[in-house]
Amino acid sequence: MLWPKLVCFAFVSLAFGQLEHVAADKTIAACPTNFTRVADKCLLIDDSWKNFYESDRHCRSINAGLLSLKNQTELNAINNWLAEVAPNQPEFWTSGNKLGEARNDYFWQSTGEQAVYLPWNTGQPTPASGDCLALLAHVSMSTGQVVMDPHRLTVKNCTQWAAHICQAPLQLFQTQLCLNTMPPGGQQLEELLRVGSPLPIHQRRTSEHQNQTELNAINNWLPLVAEYQLELWTSGNKLGQARGDYFWQSTGEQALYLPWNTGQPTPASGDCLTLLANYKHVHVEHS
Repeated sequence: MLWPKLVCFAFVSLAFGQLEHVAADKTIAACPTNFTRVADKCLLIDDSWKNFYESDRHCRSINAGLLSLKNQTELNAINNWLAEVAPNQPEFWTSGNKLGEARNDYFWQSTGEQAVYLPWNTGQPTPASGDCLALLAHVSMSTGQVVMDPHRLTVKNCTQWAAHICQAPLQLFQTQLCLNTMPPGGQQLEELLRVGSPLPIHQRRTSEHQNQTELNAINNWLPLVAEYQLELWTSGNKLGQARGDYFWQSTGEQALYLPWNTGQPTPASGDCLTLLANYKHVHVEHS
């Protein structure tokens, strides 16, 4: 049984021989599982109808955010993609909104940036219609067939329902390009070897609590960095929730650990949660 060992040794030697022909490191970009690359971002459609807040939470729960728009080139690419993958879906939530804005400026919730490029539909914007932005395609049957125009932005009430598009950044990987010589048959072999893990991708997260241990650690940290700050926003809210359940907007998860202050909760006071400190004899504790 010596010959199988010899054959195995030959293949191993060949493999190591190929690995000697290593080029310089290379960076490649790829999308997360189930996402599709469109222009320079990764997109995923969810055609289940949700309100804006629920749609945003769903995207965040899969380490993504609702769609944002940068320019006409990107919108053209998105419209071409939608015509292929969702030809009969006229409306999608984006992350655009003017929630909390007195001047009617719109921002992309997924990036925190002001929305500079706003490709409005005819007759838009109509600020009185709501605070959130959807991509809407007008549908007509003027030719006897259903014709859908390209999707453009429309103002919509945030509590109404629509499908939505999640976006995630391209994941960058460090690779090495391995090239061997011409093998038998004359076909060149080219292989990419992935080494290490994806390059770090900056992700925005707001404060959230998972348990008492975490809250204790936060309360020990706050006197060091914000000694006189009595109140801070968290991502907790019940926006768009008919049952009054609270969710962490930053992760899309339901808020199960809720360390209420004395006399709380008071749902009629609002929809969002802050960390509020109560003065005690010698120190401040947030709840």
